[in-house]
Amino acid sequence: MKNKIIIMLLTVFFIPNFVSAKVINTYTNSNGIEMLDIDYINLLNLGFTEFEIENMTLDEFNNNHNLIGNVVSSETKYYKNVTRYGNNNNLISTDDYEITLADYINGKKTNINLPRGNGYVETNYKKMTTQIIAITNKYRYKVTVEWKSIPSVRSYDIIGIGIDSNVVIDSSITFQQDYCYSNGNCYSSNVSMVKTLSTGGGALFHLPSSSSVSSMSSYLYFNVNKKNIGSTITSQHAYGDYAHAVKTTYTSYYDHFSVTSAGIILDATSVNSYDTMSSSIASWSGSW
Repeated sequence: MKNKIIIMLLTVFFIPNFVSAKVINTYTNSNGIEMLDIDYINLLNLGFTEFEIENMTLDEFNNNHNLIGNVVSSETKYYKNVTRYGNNNNLISTDDYEITLADYINGKKTNINLPRGNGYVETNYKKMTTQIIAITNKYRYKVTVEWKSIPSVRSYDIIGIGIDSNVVIDSSITFQQDYCYSNGNCYSSNVSMVKTLSTGGGALFHLPSSSSVSSMSSYLYFNVNKKNIGSTITSQHAYGDYAHAVKTTYTSYYDHFSVTSAGIILDATSVNSYDTMSSSIASWSGSW
C-alpha cells in the first residue's frame, strides 16, 4: 500500500503542467496602429475598405474600432470619363459614362493627342460605393470613391451624400483622402472644407498634385437620426455623389455647391468646371 502511494505521488509530481493559451492575431497598418482581429472585423463591418483600414489614422481608429455595425445596403457604380481639351489646354467637353464591372476592370487610361495640334482627349476610370450602416439606434451613411487611373487635372474636387427629408445629419462629417506614390509610400489627409445641410453633407478638397501619385481614393461619412423622433421610418436612401474638377478650381467654390437627394448640385459659377456622374444610391427598407 505504501509503494502505491509513493508511485502515485511521483506520477503527479512529474506530469508536465500544460497551459492552454489562445493565440491572438494582430495587424499593424501603415501608420503603426496595432489592431486585434476583432478590431479589423469591426472596421470592415462599418464599411471601411481594406485600403482605408491600411491607411487609417489613430483618431479614426479610436473613433470606430469599438463600434458594432452592419452594412445593410450598398451600391457600387463604375464610371468612364472622357474629357477633351483644346490646344491651349482649355476645356472643350467632358462626359461621364456608367459602365459595367468588366469594362472597368479592362479599361485603361488613355491620353490621345488630336491631329494638327487640336488638343487631346483623356480617358479615366473610377468607382463609387455608397453604403448604409446600422449602428445601435442610428444609421451611418458612407460614400467611397476610388480612382483606377490618375487624372491629369487635380484641383478641388467635391464628395457628398444627399439624404431624405425624414432624416437629419446627427454627427460631425468625417472626410479622409488616401493616396500612394509609385515608391510605395502612402499618406492620408482629412484637410477639407466640410458643408452640413438639411439635405445632405459634403466636402471640398484638393487632390494630391504630385506626378508620382499611383493610387488615390477618398471617403466621407456621417450618422443620421430621425427628423421626427416619434415617427417610424420604413425606407432610407443615401445618395452618394462625386464631382471631379476638370479644370482649375478654388476654395471659393465651397460657396457654389449643395448636396441633395439629386446628388451634388453645382451653380452657374462652378457647373462648367466639373464632370458629371450619376449618383450611387444605397436603399434600405424595414422598420426604424
